[in-house]
Amino acid sequence: MGNLSPDLTGPVALELAKAVEQLPGEHAMPGGARFELMWDGFRVGAVCVAGQVRLWSRNGKDFTAKFPDIQAALAAQVDVDCVLDGELVVLAGERMDFDALQHRMVNTAATVRRGLAPAQPASLMVFDLLAVGSVDVRPMRWTAGRARLETLAAAWRPYPD
Repeated sequence: MGNLSPDLTGPVALELAKAVEQLPGEHAMPGGARFELMWDGFRVGAVCVAGQVRLWSRNGKDFTAKFPDIQAALAAQVDVDCVLDGELVVLAGERMDFDALQHRMVNTAATVRRGLAPAQPASLMVFDLLAVGSVDVRPMRWTAGRARLETLAAAWRPYPD
């Protein structure tokens, strides 16, 4: 699939977050530490190749048909082959609605496409870039991968406008 390494064509192995009792001190880790929010949603790897998008759960389940809104947004806005790591969420005002996500999973793809996705669109909170073009970003320093993700995502907008 494109120039991606075979282990990045999907389903994609995703690193798991770890809960900790307390944040490490200022000098606890060489180079410091970075922290990100934990979203209340479904973890997903998005494989974008030649305008085609597949969404995979961290357990290897194909979520593409349940999130046509995310598939369309990525297909329209990602113009380079890449693999993204993020969290699928549904926002209801200023809160996340996990029940809305679960409704997508228990309904048919047609019901999701015709009713649930338009009424309660999902968002993809991308927090990592695993590959871009033919470059596997995973072995790179976090700062290098993050810079590539920020460059790639600079023009992304809510979809559709």
